[in-house]
Amino acid sequence: AVYQPADFVGLLVQSVAFGGHLQLNVGPSADGRVPHPQVEILQAMGRWLEVNGEAIWNTSGYPFGINKSCTTPAAPNKTLLVNAPEPGQFG
Repeated sequence: AVYQPADFVGLLVQSVAFGGHLQLNVGPSADGRVPHPQVEILQAMGRWLEVNGEAIWNTSGYPFGINKSCTTPAAPNKTLLVNAPEPGQFG
């Protein structure tokens, strides 16, 4: 399967919505370079986090499971809704 950067952004949002974390296995090749497809994914995730990071940093999972990518921030009485992009929508 070929994955797009938006697939990984969506995976991050879902992981956080369930109260989890996302660990990506990014490793250099034999010559010490990170492969271009992995660089593109990391850069796309970084761009998404620049805009939407507040919605997922210091959050806990939505108390009723995933519900349209909801997360509950550590701050009381505050809920931020995050919509993860569809594949091909973000790059």
